[in-house]
Amino acid sequence: MEPHRHGHDASSASGRGQWSPMAGLVLLIACLAAPGCTARTILREGDYGIVAIPYNSNAWPHRLRNQAHGLMTEHFPDGYEVVREEEYVVGQTTHYDDERIGGQVAVISDVLSVGTSRGRGSATTSPQTEYRFHYRRREPNREPNREPNREPNREPNREPRRPGF
Repeated sequence: MEPHRHGHDASSASGRGQWSPMAGLVLLIACLAAPGCTARTILREGDYGIVAIPYNSNAWPHRLRNQAHGLMTEHFPDGYEVVREEEYVVGQTTHYDDERIGGQVAVISDVLSVGTSRGRGSATTSPQTEYRFHYRRREPNREPNREPNREPNREPNREPRRPGF
């Protein structure tokens, strides 16, 4: 006879597990501390710089665009101007999918067996990108342009397309 259990777990009759508040907190802290979820400086010169974020988003919890603008403000506290935003290819990622089907037949029990197998596989390669801000020191007589209100380039490392061209 199985002992009586209090509460629910992954093996309960409903088949659904229940998250404890502590598990949720641990998961949130792990996500916030995950590498690759922060802005970083690529280039920092006297009057020019480049800052990169993993992807173009300002969603919670990372607020990546805010982080990038924070680094630019740190570099030029008197103001800066974003002169270019782009999705930049930094490498590639390849995913492999392999499926094998087969069987073995024992010719001599525990000594010799014969097997056959067949299979198929595929590889998919896609570009690995990051989003970059090119910025420069704001000229003293110009208005600051800290958050441009324009649509980002859709194609990595290319100028936006113009209608009719």
